[in-house]
Amino acid sequence: MIGKDFPRIAEIELESTRDGKYTLAKVANGDGRLYSYYLRDPSGKWGRFAEDADRVVDVELGFDGNLYALSLKDAPRGKLLSMPMSAPVLAAAKVVVPQGADTIEEVRATAARIYVSSFASSPRSPSPPTTWASAWAATTSWCSRRAS
Repeated sequence: MIGKDFPRIAEIELESTRDGKYTLAKVANGDGRLYSYYLRDPSGKWGRFAEDADRVVDVELGFDGNLYALSLKDAPRGKLLSMPMSAPVLAAAKVVVPQGADTIEEVRATAARIYVSSFASSPRSPSPPTTWASAWAATTSWCSRRAS
């Protein structure tokens, strides 16, 4: 059963893997950018893997069987964590992209890469540029290019 512990004012977004085996539920606690995340496994069982206090603001269902979580906990500019969908334990997640000088804005998973959009600010630039970095999911080697 899912929903009994949802906040009184909750906004819920659902997303599933392409094969339909896993379903991700993002539950917003009002409008305060606090979220809990739940995952339904292939047997139909729901489990919460992140709650409001974990400061996870976005999760992507990877094509490689991993969840990619953008966390602000102990990283105000964001860090990207990875954990297997088969055992989504936030405390055991691997840091894929540590917090850097830029602020991570969003994450997108594709079949071959994980794209991380970061916001770089400059005192001279009224509208700072967006930088894209992409990681090969299999090797975690990085290359980056400026978005055009």
